[in-house]
Amino acid sequence: MKKILFVAATLLALISTSCSNNGGIDVNDPKEYCWKVTVSASYMGMEQSSEVYVWADGEEVQDAIEEAKEELKVFEAMGGSGKVTAVKSNLSTEESCYQANQQ
Repeated sequence: MKKILFVAATLLALISTSCSNNGGIDVNDPKEYCWKVTVSASYMGMEQSSEVYVWADGEEVQDAIEEAKEELKVFEAMGGSGKVTAVKSNLSTEESCYQANQQ
């Protein structure tokens, strides 16, 4: 379980600092939105899921997802599995997006 939490925390840190798609992300859209990014991981029958809200444009979100998927390959090589998804949230300001992470 500690490995799952470590991997999930590492991936969320990566996403929140670099902050990209699994579907529906337009990398050519320069407008910034509040994205709900979810990282799910499973290891030896234990599952963990974490989410973070990120204010970013489509290209930034896509890049972060691709980086997170690369990190997951290492986790998967150890016998785990993982998934990263991003969807636009209904939060319309940068402030409200970051406040969502405080709740």
